[in-house]
Amino acid sequence: MEKIVITLDSGEKREFQKNTTYYEISKGFNLEKNILGVKIKNEVFSLSDKAVSDAKISFIDLNDLTGNKIYKSGLEFIFEVALKEVFPEAEIIYQHSVPKGVLGEIESSHIITQEDLVKIKGVMARIISEDKPFKKLNIKKKEAIDFYKKIGEFEKAENVQNISDKVVTLYELNGIYNYFYS
Repeated sequence: MEKIVITLDSGEKREFQKNTTYYEISKGFNLEKNILGVKIKNEVFSLSDKAVSDAKISFIDLNDLTGNKIYKSGLEFIFEVALKEVFPEAEIIYQHSVPKGVLGEIESSHIITQEDLVKIKGVMARIISEDKPFKKLNIKKKEAIDFYKKIGEFEKAENVQNISDKVVTLYELNGIYNYFYS
């Protein structure tokens, strides 16, 4: 098996097998706690992506602006998954960021109560404790648009339409799919 050399910003180097995930590499440097992604030449990669050549990398954590955005997007996705589990017909539409949070509006035929929010929070805690990774899917833009139209999520279809790339990255968790527009 071919070996590659990964160098951290600090200059620390280690050898790994080619095609090792960045998560496994973070463990090799004893840095796996609170790591959310990797930057290579200012491009962000998922921890599930694989290293294919020698590289100088920076691990992204919550102290990094990009890491904070990754974390926020992840929590929004977990909220959406929990909401769908409790109220399958409900939709969350995130409006904008607010200090230490994000403003969202839940569209549902059911009037959401404080008790409902406690249930949703409990489902979120369970999802987080299950520690399931988000499954990353790279699909053609047209397929993503068709998928969102088919399931009646026309706003997401329109947003994907506005992405200039021909391939779109979707993430799946517990049968719910989403993209992170950045």
